[in-house]
Amino acid sequence: MIQTNNPWIVFDGFLLGAVLMVAAGAVAVFFGIDAERKSLESVADPLSAAKSHSAGAAGKGSLPQKSMGMQ
Repeated sequence: MIQTNNPWIVFDGFLLGAVLMVAAGAVAVFFGIDAERKSLESVADPLSAAKSHSAGAAGKGSLPQKSMGMQ
């Protein structure tokens, strides 16, 4: 854009960037969550805390035990 030596093309690029930032701010206002001064665990469950679908599972956040093949 700058190599064209046309200031209006550069202006259009800056204008497009400004419009995209305003749109991103609007999305954050409507879909964002209040996470300031909170720990990550209070905002969302950790990925390692996957819910188990089997009835005999140990509970939330536990991982299945791997069998090493030795008895």
